[in-house]
Amino acid sequence: MVGMTLRLGHLLNSNMKGAEIMTTLLTKAIKQIEKLPANLQDEIAEQLLSDFESEMAWEKTLSKPQPKLELLAERALRESEEGKTKKMGFDEL
Repeated sequence: MVGMTLRLGHLLNSNMKGAEIMTTLLTKAIKQIEKLPANLQDEIAEQLLSDFESEMAWEKTLSKPQPKLELLAERALRESEEGKTKKMGFDEL
């Protein structure tokens, strides 16, 4: 568990400069996880690290300019303003 905590702490520190190392809730969760057998700790650690890496990848993707998405949004707004759209529910798509 210590290895997971150190690795997670390293990931947090390397990706979130100036942020707290761990919140109170995360510390509480880690303390509970420490009570589990090593194999379950490792499973939880793998899931946490995978989730964290996925979140960082999304953050990186979403922080980049999205010119195609911006053009589509502008087009949708323009078409709505011109009365070329129809209000529909999800079940009508």
